[in-house]
Amino acid sequence: MRRILLLILWHFDLLAGNRLFADVVTLKDGRQISGAMESGNTQELHIKVGDQSQTIDIHEVQTILFGVSLPAPATAPPPPKAATATPAAPEPAPAQPNSLFLNDGTHVTGKWWSIDPADMHFLVDDQLQHYPRPKVSGVTFGDATLPPSPARSTTPSASAQPPAGATQPAPAPASARSSAGPPPQPPP
Repeated sequence: MRRILLLILWHFDLLAGNRLFADVVTLKDGRQISGAMESGNTQELHIKVGDQSQTIDIHEVQTILFGVSLPAPATAPPPPKAATATPAAPEPAPAQPNSLFLNDGTHVTGKWWSIDPADMHFLVDDQLQHYPRPKVSGVTFGDATLPPSPARSTTPSASAQPPAGATQPAPAPASARSSAGPPPQPPP
């Protein structure tokens, strides 16, 4: 049932031209780019923002959050040509390792390798590990910390309503409640 509801919401999302869930890339200069992560490697990321694909130098990335619930993002203009130009000399690798965070709370330390539509690839202890994208909540680069996500597409909220078929406990009877007026107030 939940999948059908998500498919319906996804369908209306496409008709409205808005995104319900987005990947959010935070750059070292504080800018954020929201869209759909298409692919990436050890040099660059490709993210689709609206109907345009943007390329981001991986050395400019501080954090990536996956599947964050957002209002419709304003279309960000593509970065200026000077910002996306390849530097003359390659930048040194960050001193701190990268961190991969999974939806179940697992934290993996290693090195960002790549991302494709199905998997995240992360180098852990010189072994290339593959993580299904829906199970990844975020990645940090260097000594960055993962900001708390206000709403994730894969985590049910604490105030979520139970399914329609679920039974709910009956409310406890109120012995001091009267039908003739408002409920009594406790003494101060």
